[in-house]
Amino acid sequence: MRSSTAQLPTISLNNKPKDLLGKNTIDAMKSGIYYPTLFFINGMKDEMRKKYPNIKLILTGGNGSTFKDDLKDFIYDKDLILKGIYEIYINN
Repeated sequence: MRSSTAQLPTISLNNKPKDLLGKNTIDAMKSGIYYPTLFFINGMKDEMRKKYPNIKLILTGGNGSTFKDDLKDFIYDKDLILKGIYEIYINN
């Protein structure tokens, strides 16, 4: 997708943007990725809680650490996938 936007830099989202609205192109791009994703996850969480009030919410994976401080109702385990694969391996 970036190949057709020669003027836009490649960015990395390895930490939370400083502000909801970026003050330059890079900060605006980071905010445009971070906050909609955060709001989507929180919206899904709210809907899941309505239907399944006692559900455990788990945040895992590479970008989970970026969002974990803003997703208070979630259990964060960055290695959950690897732990699961290991359990499958042990039990087979």
